[in-house]
Amino acid sequence: MPSACSSHRSSDSGEEFPLPAPHHLRQTITSGSPGGFVKINIGLLSPAAFAVVLISFLLPWVSFSCDGHTFATMTGLDLVTGTTFEKPDKEGEDDVKTIPSDALAITVLFLTLCGLGLAIAQKRISLLYPAAVSLVAIIIMLMLRVNIDNDAAEQTHGLVQPQFEFGFWLAFLALLASSILNISGLLEQRRQTLIGAPPNPAAGTLLAQPMADKRDQSSPT
Repeated sequence: MPSACSSHRSSDSGEEFPLPAPHHLRQTITSGSPGGFVKINIGLLSPAAFAVVLISFLLPWVSFSCDGHTFATMTGLDLVTGTTFEKPDKEGEDDVKTIPSDALAITVLFLTLCGLGLAIAQKRISLLYPAAVSLVAIIIMLMLRVNIDNDAAEQTHGLVQPQFEFGFWLAFLALLASSILNISGLLEQRRQTLIGAPPNPAAGTLLAQPMADKRDQSSPT
């Protein structure tokens, strides 16, 4: 049985035409390399990136320290739901502080859930939507960091220093990877349309031949 990248020969002219890619390869980028084809399945990687962001909410996002001593660590979920912690005061006693839920953190979680749903539904929608959600979530995360830094400086007069932890940067990098992946796929789709690629019923299957194959096809017979 021929594969998705195989070709068949016309009985009249002897010319070769690529077979359409099957539906299950939708949202796949295939790029050329000297050793063959390298497949990047957006339909799998994009939802995985949003799933990593969700998991990161269970990890530490920000910690607070005073005089080099860390006295509180908050996960992404703590920022969403709010939490309390004990902060030592100048007299050496513990002062209970309540941190309310952060609207920006809630927004990031909401966008992540939306992005995951859009990424799973990529077979029916454009790659533009999960890419846009990822970019907006990245901007919100940067705003969240600035707000936390400013609040800590204003409320404690610089005595408390926030430090952003592994979970925050994991979410940031996963959203960045998702946006790059979906934008690259969208641009490749546009490029295939502009160069007049053969009609493909499984729109979103992106193929790029290795350079060696292109030279073989362009050489005179």
